[in-house]
Amino acid sequence: MTPGRIYYCRLPSGRLGSYTEHSVESLLAGCEDLGDCRLWRGYVGNGTPLVYDFASDKMVSVRRLIREILGQTVQTGNYYPSSCGDPLCVAPEHTISRTQRLHAKAMNRALSESPATEQIRRAKISTAKRLLSDEQISEIISSDEDGPTVAARLGVSRSTVSKYRRGERGVYRAANPWAALLMPGAAR
Repeated sequence: MTPGRIYYCRLPSGRLGSYTEHSVESLLAGCEDLGDCRLWRGYVGNGTPLVYDFASDKMVSVRRLIREILGQTVQTGNYYPSSCGDPLCVAPEHTISRTQRLHAKAMNRALSESPATEQIRRAKISTAKRLLSDEQISEIISSDEDGPTVAARLGVSRSTVSKYRRGERGVYRAANPWAALLMPGAAR
């Protein structure tokens, strides 16, 4: 297909419709200039600039489509983020190619360095459950009461009681001489 050519198609209503194929100029016309960046002002889905491609009959990444039109290599499964850091930038010179593995690594790094992640981490640390004393741990392990009753009496969750009894948390500190044999993974 040549850019700017008019194509005809049958619409879902049954009427005959037409569309103009995308060109780099038509795509960049929907952008706002900000320094070297070309910020997309069209539809954005999940943080990615998208446009409807009539030829493939689906929504596609604007960056990927521009690379295809310019004749640059476009590999299936690759991601094409902007190198300038602005998720709305679709400037061809700012578009880089990443494999799924490299993209996941970059997204993980960006998420772990975000202020929101740090705030959540600090909140978890400040609201961490209190440590149980040795007497309370002994009581949890040696008690004949059921888990919910012990949990309510000590002010801990039922899963905490269950984890201590299964040996998944803490160490067995009970006076039970058979405690080492009761530990998960012990030879029986």
